[in-house]
Amino acid sequence: MSLASCLFLLPNRRACQALIKAFIRKQGVNPAILPQIVPITEIDDDELFFGYFNIENIWNSLPQSISKEERLFLFARMIMLKPNDFGIKQLSPVQAISLSMDLANLIDTATNQGLSFDKLEDLVPDKYASHWQQTLELLKIITKYWPQILDERKSIDVSELKKQILFKQAQLWKKENTNKCIIAAGITASFPAIVNLLSVISNLPNGELYFAGIDKFSDNDYWDAIDETHPQFELKELLDKLNIDRHRINNITNSSNQDREKLVFEMMRPAVVSNKWLDVENSFDKTNAISNIEVINCNSQRDEA
Repeated sequence: MSLASCLFLLPNRRACQALIKAFIRKQGVNPAILPQIVPITEIDDDELFFGYFNIENIWNSLPQSISKEERLFLFARMIMLKPNDFGIKQLSPVQAISLSMDLANLIDTATNQGLSFDKLEDLVPDKYASHWQQTLELLKIITKYWPQILDERKSIDVSELKKQILFKQAQLWKKENTNKCIIAAGITASFPAIVNLLSVISNLPNGELYFAGIDKFSDNDYWDAIDETHPQFELKELLDKLNIDRHRINNITNSSNQDREKLVFEMMRPAVVSNKWLDVENSFDKTNAISNIEVINCNSQRDEA
């Protein structure tokens, strides 16, 4: 029964399904009440009402929102009604929906990162100015008309609602210093609202953070050279914002093949510090690192998939 009172915050729905299956493997056919498992970056509007968070304590302080579905069709209707206004000659409803999804994703990204569109017009160098002006016409849907619609309805965008809920929930947990078992696992997003939530959880009496696949073998020069093209970048950025030293994170399982892990991390060594490959000869057992690895030659991308 104590497990049922736990709250797991995971990065996406796939992770939630994997955790559920893990509990089933552990429990077998015996009945059990699973903990609450929430895909923190994929919370739908209706899911906000089903007890994942203390909605009753914070809902009254938030304005109403326009759902992502309504937002999508509003954008599509704007595009379909006056395509020439946005530099578009002809397009099908499917194309209008596709453009609308891109606009909606742009809003979500900007909201999550705490950015605005104020300096959008100055974003592109002058040599691309003519093409950029055409793009800006389409972007007026989210920079000019969407704020007007929200203002008229006295509403906020659904992404803004989710962001505010995460901030307010973190504030509530911090204020109450809740004893609830809250576990955040596998999250790599470094949005301000997520970082704030994880920071609060890490300081709660029964709050726990779990990270997956952190490179703890590389030297500091390697780690400092990691940029946005590197697979460890999101984790590095998140740990930096949480002020957590990667070497102080405890492993919850022993490595099944530490030599292979070192090989993989060496393969991903940033170019600016690749001179260290000269010293890699004796840093791990190469035979063990590549044991039971097979090479499969595929004739097409479909075969690869």
